[in-house]
Amino acid sequence: TPMLTSLTLLNYVEVDTEEEMLGYGISIILLNIGMYFVAPAAAIIAIKKKLRK
Repeated sequence: TPMLTSLTLLNYVEVDTEEEMLGYGISIILLNIGMYFVAPAAAIIAIKKKLRK
């Protein structure tokens, strides 16, 4: 699933401080919001526009 895929990104970064971990965590949450809500909404809007023409 996309959430598990985005969480594996943490395996490839070196986190030295709690602030860095917080930053990475927030960015992963935003990435997941984009994948689960923004991308499907953009696809639906694009499909609706093509069907109206």
